[in-house]
Amino acid sequence: MGIFSGIDALRKVQKMKQGGVYQLSAAQISCMLVNLPDAKKRLDAEQFACVDQLYQLYQKKTDMRYYNYEQYLEKAADMAARFNVFAPYNRYSGGGNAETLLLVRELDKFDGDGMIEAYRAKHAELEQWEDMLSQLEKLLQEAKQTISNCIPKTEILRLVARGELEKSVLDAYEAQEQSVIGTPSMIEATKQRISQTREEMDNILTG
Repeated sequence: MGIFSGIDALRKVQKMKQGGVYQLSAAQISCMLVNLPDAKKRLDAEQFACVDQLYQLYQKKTDMRYYNYEQYLEKAADMAARFNVFAPYNRYSGGGNAETLLLVRELDKFDGDGMIEAYRAKHAELEQWEDMLSQLEKLLQEAKQTISNCIPKTEILRLVARGELEKSVLDAYEAQEQSVIGTPSMIEATKQRISQTREEMDNILTG
């Protein structure tokens, strides 16, 4: 998010205090909540990596929504609590004003353990989909290789018709043929499910 967008967001929050309703994105709110330079100085490498990853996820959330001041504070408190799961928020809030103190008081109410548990469950689901994708890709590769190593199907049909090959050979060939035909659509559907699961994982973290 650019500096002008950040300044615009700060101005909107100040106007909200007077009773106005204005549009903000989660990306803008995260910029106001998190001081990344402070986070890098005050957190260990693992904590900072987690905070930075969550911050970058929020930066992708540019959809604008209307907030009054109370709604803004509720959203900000929820976001700050999510950052606090990974590292103490007061170490990189860059604040100290009344709003920041209000946010800090709300941190203990957030179910951070529940968020992490849900994320881990979804991650386990992702691993299952990725394992399925690997198996499907292997199946397709092996089917293509088997067919390429066989004599042409027309020759198999001719030999089976003459009784020089068992019909089971033709059945095996056609099974591999069906794998080559049907597996690509299964691979594509699995890739889409992986993408959806990753998005769901991001949403668990960002709310």
